[in-house]
Amino acid sequence: MDAILVEQMRDYMASKSTEELVKIWVENDSTQHVEETFVAIRQILEDRGETVPSQLPTRKTQPIIRREREIERERGGFFSFRTMISPSVIKIIYVLGMLGLTVGGIVIIMMGLDVMGFGTETLNIFGREILVNRQILIGTGIALIVLGNIGWRLVCEGWIVLFGMRDILGSIERHLKRK
Repeated sequence: MDAILVEQMRDYMASKSTEELVKIWVENDSTQHVEETFVAIRQILEDRGETVPSQLPTRKTQPIIRREREIERERGGFFSFRTMISPSVIKIIYVLGMLGLTVGGIVIIMMGLDVMGFGTETLNIFGREILVNRQILIGTGIALIVLGNIGWRLVCEGWIVLFGMRDILGSIERHLKRK
């Protein structure tokens, strides 16, 4: 028995009327309520000074919440590719990309401020002389830091939304199979 869940159910059920609680208690429908719910209801009824009536025989099925937990365990986890690691990987990739964009932007700003000692109006990049405007370099660095990070965030959020839709569709499928 989960004492924390009993307390949570007490808090939730306390707002219900005594009649509603008695109805739930008497019906004893374990397909809709976990054991902790009935313990919480009993405690609430006793606290309200009510006589706790007898319950109907319980149905021999497990509650929905417990079945969901067992389904998750039976699904096989990581090696059956049922548990998606992509959202976690995407978050790591986001942080790495954000750091790369920020460092790249800072390097470009430093080039524009001549902190790196280039000292000329041309840069030698991969053996090619390129004329540069320092204000453009500074603006490009700032844009890369701000707009680049915003764009990168949107791309990563899009990926997470796609994987979230997969999870929701799986949940809908499990729900329809139960009916």
